[in-house]
Amino acid sequence: MPVDAIGFVDLAIDMLLPFPNLTGHLRALAPSVDDLIARAGAISLPSTRTAQLVLSLNAVATAANAGDLPAVRAALTELEQVRLS
Repeated sequence: MPVDAIGFVDLAIDMLLPFPNLTGHLRALAPSVDDLIARAGAISLPSTRTAQLVLSLNAVATAANAGDLPAVRAALTELEQVRLS
Protein backbone atom coordinates (compact mmCIF):
# COMPACT_ATOMS: atom_id res chain seq x y z
CA MET A 1 0.00 0.00 0.00
CA PRO A 2 1.51 3.38 -1.01
CA VAL A 3 2.18 5.89 1.76
CA ASP A 4 2.02 9.12 -0.30
CA ALA A 5 -1.28 10.53 -1.54
CA ILE A 6 -0.35 10.47 -5.24
CA GLY A 7 0.64 6.82 -5.07
CA PHE A 8 -2.62 5.99 -3.32
CA VAL A 9 -4.64 7.85 -5.98
CA ASP A 10 -2.71 6.05 -8.73
CA LEU A 11 -3.49 2.71 -7.11
CA ALA A 12 -7.19 3.63 -6.75
CA ILE A 13 -7.40 4.72 -10.39
CA ASP A 14 -5.78 1.50 -11.56
CA MET A 15 -8.23 -0.52 -9.49
CA LEU A 16 -11.35 1.38 -10.57
CA LEU A 17 -10.77 1.85 -14.28
CA PRO A 18 -11.42 -1.03 -16.65
CA PHE A 19 -8.20 -0.27 -18.55
CA PRO A 20 -4.81 -0.81 -16.93
CA ASN A 21 -1.96 1.71 -16.76
CA LEU A 22 -3.95 4.84 -17.63
CA THR A 23 -2.80 6.88 -14.66
CA GLY A 24 -0.02 8.66 -16.55
CA HIS A 25 -2.34 9.54 -19.42
CA LEU A 26 -4.98 10.89 -17.05
CA ARG A 27 -2.39 13.00 -15.24
CA ALA A 28 -1.26 14.40 -18.60
CA LEU A 29 -4.86 15.46 -19.31
CA ALA A 30 -5.32 17.23 -15.98
CA PRO A 31 -3.76 20.60 -16.98
CA SER A 32 -5.87 20.71 -20.14
CA VAL A 33 -9.03 19.99 -18.18
CA ASP A 34 -8.12 22.65 -15.61
CA ASP A 35 -7.53 25.15 -18.42
CA LEU A 36 -10.86 24.25 -20.06
CA ILE A 37 -12.73 24.73 -16.79
CA ALA A 38 -11.03 28.08 -16.19
CA ARG A 39 -11.90 29.30 -19.69
CA ALA A 40 -15.48 28.04 -19.44
CA GLY A 41 -15.92 30.26 -16.39
CA ALA A 42 -15.23 33.27 -18.59
CA ILE A 43 -18.18 32.54 -20.89
CA SER A 44 -21.13 34.80 -20.32
CA LEU A 45 -24.37 35.51 -22.08
CA PRO A 46 -26.06 38.90 -22.19
CA SER A 47 -28.51 39.16 -19.30
CA THR A 48 -31.27 40.36 -21.63
CA ARG A 49 -31.01 37.16 -23.63
CA THR A 50 -30.95 34.85 -20.64
CA ALA A 51 -33.78 36.77 -18.98
CA GLN A 52 -36.05 36.20 -21.97
CA LEU A 53 -35.12 32.51 -22.07
CA VAL A 54 -36.00 32.18 -18.38
CA LEU A 55 -39.33 33.91 -18.93
CA SER A 56 -40.12 31.63 -21.87
CA LEU A 57 -39.14 28.51 -19.95
CA ASN A 58 -41.29 29.62 -17.02
CA ALA A 59 -44.24 30.08 -19.38
CA VAL A 60 -43.79 26.50 -20.62
CA ALA A 61 -43.62 25.19 -17.05
CA THR A 62 -46.67 27.18 -15.94
CA ALA A 63 -48.75 25.97 -18.88
CA ALA A 64 -47.61 22.38 -18.36
CA ASN A 65 -48.42 22.48 -14.65
CA ALA A 66 -51.87 23.81 -15.49
CA GLY A 67 -52.41 20.96 -17.95
CA ASP A 68 -53.24 23.45 -20.70
CA LEU A 69 -52.00 21.79 -23.90
CA PRO A 70 -52.72 24.72 -26.25
CA ALA A 71 -50.86 27.05 -23.88
CA VAL A 72 -47.94 24.61 -23.72
CA ARG A 73 -47.75 24.54 -27.51
CA ALA A 74 -47.88 28.35 -27.69
CA ALA A 75 -45.22 28.68 -24.99
CA LEU A 76 -42.96 26.17 -26.78
CA THR A 77 -43.38 28.11 -30.02
CA GLU A 78 -42.41 31.31 -28.22
CA LEU A 79 -39.45 29.56 -26.58
CA GLU A 80 -38.23 28.38 -29.99
CA GLN A 81 -38.47 31.94 -31.35
CA VAL A 82 -36.55 33.32 -28.37
CA ARG A 83 -33.95 30.58 -28.68
CA LEU A 84 -33.37 31.37 -32.36
CA SER A 85 -33.17 35.14 -31.85
